[in-house]
Amino acid sequence: MITKKQKENLVTIDGKEYIVNKKKKGINRSLVYTLNDGTKLTVEMLANKLKCRNSCARARLNASSDPKRIFKKVQITEGRTRKTNDIAHLIDSRSWYKDPLTKLMLK
Repeated sequence: MITKKQKENLVTIDGKEYIVNKKKKGINRSLVYTLNDGTKLTVEMLANKLKCRNSCARARLNASSDPKRIFKKVQITEGRTRKTNDIAHLIDSRSWYKDPLTKLMLK
């Protein structure tokens, strides 16, 4: 995934590889992750490939170095979709005050 031009800018600092990009404002370093199959990636490259955010790509790269797990399709959710966030089924809006534990709590 790393191009020849980027390989020229590859620098090792404290045992970790970085791609150094010189910009007008200064120097930008990006950490290079090496997968089990020898592929080298940065967070930005993976985020562009998967069409996800950098935080998602960084979490995948920090969690595993298995290419199958890293390149797995990203699940897109619309807001809170977990059933654990839905407590409407736990509280009956008509008779919540009749529950003996609720009466004990309100004393």
